[in-house]
Amino acid sequence: MTFEPTVTIRVLHAHTDAMGIVYHGAILPWLEHARVEYMRARGLVYADLERAGLGLPVTELFVRYRAPGRHDDRVRVACRAERDGRARLRFEYRVEIEARAGRPVRILMAEATTRHACVRLSDGRPVRLPEALGAAIGSC
Repeated sequence: MTFEPTVTIRVLHAHTDAMGIVYHGAILPWLEHARVEYMRARGLVYADLERAGLGLPVTELFVRYRAPGRHDDRVRVACRAERDGRARLRFEYRVEIEARAGRPVRILMAEATTRHACVRLSDGRPVRLPEALGAAIGSC
């Protein structure tokens, strides 16, 4: 299971804190963006899952920050996923700075993991991962 480049983000001033580095919570939407695009690249649109009455809420989140990101850095988020039981998925991420001050670099900014439960939106109860989702992830 290898990481696949998923999304590239330019760090905005709004992503930084008073010290001029990426605020620790700013990368959480980046992880979601990578996760949604990872699934889309496999033919599964998250909005279609919701229209089918299912959701994948985050049940666990772990982030290890390795190096500070700064305004105007170009950041790449790579992702991989696997099934984690009958009704769960686990996504792993690498957040890398790939350009700083107009120059190419390769700096590991953060590593992260999210776990998700497949639930019915109507009542929040866990349900088995749909076959299409398992096939999209590729490890069922």
